[in-house]
Amino acid sequence: MAEYRFTEEQQQLRTAVRKFCADNFDEPTVRRLMESDVTFDARVWNRLGSELGVLGLSVPEADGGAGGSLVDQAVAVEEF
Repeated sequence: MAEYRFTEEQQQLRTAVRKFCADNFDEPTVRRLMESDVTFDARVWNRLGSELGVLGLSVPEADGGAGGSLVDQAVAVEEF
């Protein structure tokens, strides 16, 4: 059976999402959000879309997305 290898871009995506999460979703922050009325930080989610492009990762470029594959999306979700 052939071994799957992630592309360099997918490895860079993994690193970027991991760092973003470490910088923005530490345990105290997550606990505070879980206990608040609004359980997410809209500014952080906006940055996920604008800086990393992960919110439109598997959306075709013609529709305003990044045009990535489902594997790209899985890489990002795994890091979350």
